[in-house]
Amino acid sequence: MVLSAINHDITSKANTPPGVADSRHNQLKKLELYKEYNYSYLADEIIRLYGLKYLEILLLETSGCFGSTDRPKIAFDHHKGLFGVLAMLRNITDEFSFASMNTFTKCKIFSVRAAGENIYLWSLLFEPEGSMFELWQEHMVGQQRI
Repeated sequence: MVLSAINHDITSKANTPPGVADSRHNQLKKLELYKEYNYSYLADEIIRLYGLKYLEILLLETSGCFGSTDRPKIAFDHHKGLFGVLAMLRNITDEFSFASMNTFTKCKIFSVRAAGENIYLWSLLFEPEGSMFELWQEHMVGQQRI
């Protein structure tokens, strides 16, 4: 559904290859902290745009198998996903370094997290009152909060 909306609204194509999150990988290389492939951020799934730029726009993190209630793993994956979307935002700002601040206030990056028996949709968006980006839970599918 997300991919069809992306492909319909803009001329870029989207793809969902699992594996290394390039945005995090690129940031480590720029800071000269990248040592080898083993230190790369491995996401469960990433949706990328092709055409305009090679950009990552959605990150999927799953916290174990369906029904798992491993709280440390769930908390770790939540924070891992947050750092992943922050790296994606940084990569977008690097690619469009001459864009106005007004343009970046419209930017929204998504993260989907599966934990326990629930699926959460999170977004990182600009909050004008605080003049910063905030993480918001957009939607949850499931019966219980973990």
